[in-house]
This record gives sequence, C-alpha cells and structure tokens, in this order.
Amino acid sequence: MASFWCYSCAIIFVVCSHVSGAAVPLKIDPKAKNALEQVIRSYSTIKSYHSQSRKIISSPNSVIKTEAFDFKIVKPNRLYYCHRINSRGHMVIEYLIISDGSYLWEYDAATSTYTKNIAPKSLAKYPRIRFDSMDAAILTSDIKRDILYAPIESSLVHGFTYDISMGDSRKIDKKNLIVVKIIRNNDVVYNTMYYIGKVDHIIHRIVNSVTFSGAAGSATASDETKYDLMDPRAKFTAADFKFTPPPYAKLVVTSQDPKKY
Repeated sequence: MASFWCYSCAIIFVVCSHVSGAAVPLKIDPKAKNALEQVIRSYSTIKSYHSQSRKIISSPNSVIKTEAFDFKIVKPNRLYYCHRINSRGHMVIEYLIISDGSYLWEYDAATSTYTKNIAPKSLAKYPRIRFDSMDAAILTSDIKRDILYAPIESSLVHGFTYDISMGDSRKIDKKNLIVVKIIRNNDVVYNTMYYIGKVDHIIHRIVNSVTFSGAAGSATASDETKYDLMDPRAKFTAADFKFTPPPYAKLVVTSQDPKKY
C-alpha cells in the first residue's frame, strides 16, 4: 500500500510540475488508470491459472516469427510452462519447465537436455527470462509493476514521455473488451494496447508495436499476443504437472539450486 501511494504522489508531482510549453513526462487518463488497477486487483486474487496464447511477430511485409505458450500454475510452486515455435509449418516444443511441487525440471529442445532440481517452496522469484510478459507477471505476482508502475518509474527516472489513455471498446470472440493504450515516446515510439474484459478485468489480448525513424523514413515492427484460453480458476490434476523426458534427452547435472529462489 505504501508504494501505491508513493507512486500516486509521484504522478501528481510530475503532472503538476509541468512547465507550460514543455513536454509532460507522464499523462494518465484517470479512466485508464482505474482500468489497469482493476486488472491488478483481478490478477492479485489468482491462485490457479491456465492460459494458452499465441504470439505473432511481424514486420510491415512479413511474419517474422510465430510462438505458442501453454501456461499452468497452482501457487505457490506447481507449474507447467511449454513454449513452442513455428518450424517449417509445425509448432514444436522449444522449452519446457515443469514443477510438481517436489521437483522442478527444465527441458531445452535446442540441446536435447534437461535438468532436475528440488522445487522451491515458491516460484515467485523464479527467473523471468523464459516467460512471456503476462505469464511472468502472474508467476511472480508482479503484475502491478509490469502494467502500471514500470511506465511511471521509467518516466520519472529516465525521462521518457508516456501517454496512458483509453482506446475504443471492442467485441472480439464474443467478448466485450475495453482498450488501454500506453505510448512511450523517446527516440523510438513504443505502443502497447491491452484488451481487457469488461466483466472479468482480465487481459485477453496484447498488441505491441515499435516505430523507428531515420534518414530513410520510418519503419514499424509489431507483436501481437492472443489468448485462446484463459481460466483464472483452473482445476488441475497431478498429471498436469508430470514430466516425461523424450527418450533421446540427456539429464544434465547442474549446481543450480531452485531453493534459493
């Protein structure tokens, strides 16, 4: 609660200390801020969660990469995370992380190896690098920082200009969604759009784009994450967190100790 008020005061300070004619480092529409805070409250109550999503990374003329994610979690320490990539028209496993609460396995398809360690008591501080943004935020219970406080901190510390506002409401896949837009503008323009359920206050789609400008003009690259399945009250069995290594995979003994997380 203390950090919430600290950042709230920071917002007021930044906006009120604006000098006429100078760029405002941070602009937040109160409706957009309220929508993000409702998302934070919804995600903070999640104990078990299942999502299946697809990410499409593209340039103006072509699709660069397609990825798929299957994410299951029962807090504090049961996890199933499967990351697939498109290879010659087929989605194949690239990385797999599974914890049944007793042991934690990581499988890397690039090397056909896997590790086995004692599962930590909590996955809240597990390294985020392997996870897509929203999955990582749920895993680490850090969604508040990811979707709201990071732009505020970045504006205050680094001087980036942020504009957080409401977009037009949409109906996608029979779901009524509101849209929150976050635009960061420095030398490069970053645009993030969260599509949020009006009823469940869960993020159903994320669209990111980045625009580079130079002597030859500007170019835009984008990625879009679509959630095909999203269940914030999922029910699982022990089979959901069972790891069976491929017959050709080799066990690698490591000094890594997940208990330190």
